[in-house]
Amino acid sequence: MPMMTMENLRHMLMSYSPDELIYFGCKLRSPNGQIFMHDASGIVFSRAALKRFSLAALTNESICSSEKRGNEATEELGRCLTNVNVIPGNSRDELLGHRFLPFESDVHLGGVLNRSLDMHKYFLDYSYYPVIDMNVPVSLSSICFKLHSYGDCYDLYYFTYKVRMFGLSSHLNTGNEIMG
Repeated sequence: MPMMTMENLRHMLMSYSPDELIYFGCKLRSPNGQIFMHDASGIVFSRAALKRFSLAALTNESICSSEKRGNEATEELGRCLTNVNVIPGNSRDELLGHRFLPFESDVHLGGVLNRSLDMHKYFLDYSYYPVIDMNVPVSLSSICFKLHSYGDCYDLYYFTYKVRMFGLSSHLNTGNEIMG
């Protein structure tokens, strides 16, 4: 289950029109060249892309198969979107850091990728962008990453939006704090 930071998503999407046929996520490529997004790190559609997908792709079995596919479901989603001319966008930042992160935060922040190579072999084999030295660069404006449990959602919300840092003013101030 992915956790999203909506402020960072809004910021990334500011340079795109909702009328563009585009979608975003952690970009992967299958051995046959099909581009699709990693399901565990969230997928975001433009308004036009969602409309095209729901009205043109889902209603036509030759464009988008309704057959159960298990782990290949997101690859099939990529095929469906390609068939209706929805393009996979580049969601990395200007420093090439990933905004839609494929793993749990501890993997990205603690460098556990080397120790859990078997768990992440799928991503390493299918990554659209090169993975150098087992490192997936993390953007300072990350949008989405996988969570271990629902309890993690509350913890992240609390530490992101409720904890006050000394010396920093916040739009979340209650009005009782002295603004610096």
